[in-house]
Amino acid sequence: MLERKDSLRRFVAVIIALGILGVVVWALKNFIQPNEEKTVNVNGTSNSFSDSLDEQMSFGEKNLVDRELTLNIPAFQEAKKQGMEGMAQKQYQKAVENFKNALAIAPNAPLTRIYLSNAEIGNAEAYTIAVPVPIQAKEKYDPIEALEMLRGFAQAQYEINQKGGIRGKRIKLQVIDDDDNPEIAKKIAEKLVQDKKVIGVMGHASSEVSLAVAPIYANGKLVFITPVSTSNNLNNPDNALNNGKRYVFRTNIDTQIAAQNLVRYMHDTFDVHKVAVFYDNEKDSQYNRELREEFTKILVNSYKGKIVYKDDLSKGGSNYPAKEKYKQAIEKGTQAFLLLPSSKTVTHALDVISAIPKNTSESQGIKVLGDISNLYGSNTLNRGKDTQGMVLAVPLYLNSEDQFSRQAKELWKDKIDSAWKTATSYDAAQVFIEALKRNPASEALPEEICKEGFQAKGTSGDSLRFDCLDSSSPQQKVKLVQVSPPDSSNKQYHFKLIEHQPKNHKDD
Repeated sequence: MLERKDSLRRFVAVIIALGILGVVVWALKNFIQPNEEKTVNVNGTSNSFSDSLDEQMSFGEKNLVDRELTLNIPAFQEAKKQGMEGMAQKQYQKAVENFKNALAIAPNAPLTRIYLSNAEIGNAEAYTIAVPVPIQAKEKYDPIEALEMLRGFAQAQYEINQKGGIRGKRIKLQVIDDDDNPEIAKKIAEKLVQDKKVIGVMGHASSEVSLAVAPIYANGKLVFITPVSTSNNLNNPDNALNNGKRYVFRTNIDTQIAAQNLVRYMHDTFDVHKVAVFYDNEKDSQYNRELREEFTKILVNSYKGKIVYKDDLSKGGSNYPAKEKYKQAIEKGTQAFLLLPSSKTVTHALDVISAIPKNTSESQGIKVLGDISNLYGSNTLNRGKDTQGMVLAVPLYLNSEDQFSRQAKELWKDKIDSAWKTATSYDAAQVFIEALKRNPASEALPEEICKEGFQAKGTSGDSLRFDCLDSSSPQQKVKLVQVSPPDSSNKQYHFKLIEHQPKNHKDD
């Protein structure tokens, strides 16, 4: 009897021990070990993809961009807030009234403009296009890149919807914050290809992000048009095609075309062979690296030139020794400078050019070439005489008199400051609009864009056409512009289109 009681006690003890062990294991798994769904975003905070993705997507019910304006205007913020509450409650008339009030106070607010256009659609059928842009990644500094892109999307949406849409259906835009983070962007892309309401995607900024999501969109048979990314790899079949059909496009130029045109112009116009390259290694983006490599390859192999000096603009911090670097480059026999800064080192690159002596025989012989992303704007023009003569390869040429610029000024009540990302984003929307006019079925969009007779009207008046067997880039898209002094038609330093544009070739 005693042995039986001892056995029972031992059995109970084992059961209790196993129970305690199970509780400990459960606690370790759920409270100590990191959740497998979690990742760290670019700002260093922890996000759960499954919980946070919906919070990064909005048709008008969430405030994805806090700082749409340079100045904080409480009345604008309150009207915008009331509009978003109306959207969340599906009280679309309330949303429309409040978004209109907000834009009456501050017209140059692209997110609010998109929200207003969406609110005016309400529950009606619409063509839904997703527009992922890098918001939070820039928010702690200034979400200027996202706002430039949204401004182009918003203007195109507004214009077509004011005309009644396409075949009676208007365009609705789903704004998404991709954090400029490839891993987050991939999760967003996976979600979008599963959403049957989304007929296409236009957006994503950096080449790193676009390269990460391109195969997902192609495999999911969802047309993706990036207005910013330049990487040559976006042309590759593995990233852009599905069963021979192209699903990935861009309205910017690619780095190969840009490099070809810069080298050819430099050689043919000035007979220059020795080049100094200033680049940003710390922020060395895919596009920056590719452009440097393509330029060097074409210069050396096709024109027997050479890179005689290289320098990393990210070294030296705020005290970058521009004059010293300029002198070192000249001592190597430099005839031309190629500037490839990141957005953070534009000032350093321009300081190098400002170091060139003015009105001397030395300065007259030095040529300056610029990148296709970070120098096409007011920072360059504000240097005045220092940057005069600089040549840039860019995706389009804008002036205050063209139709797009006039319409932009009327809509935003503000100057767009040569904001090429606004223009290429507008162009991306025009490609979708033209394809939808031809065939509104989402599965037909890639075929329509790739048809020989397809052309959408771009901001600079050019036709946007694609040779889908060869590239994701538009045909004959590149423009060469030069920083020019004030003249009879422009009282300030400005970008002027170079009259004799070199032809694009693929055989350099």
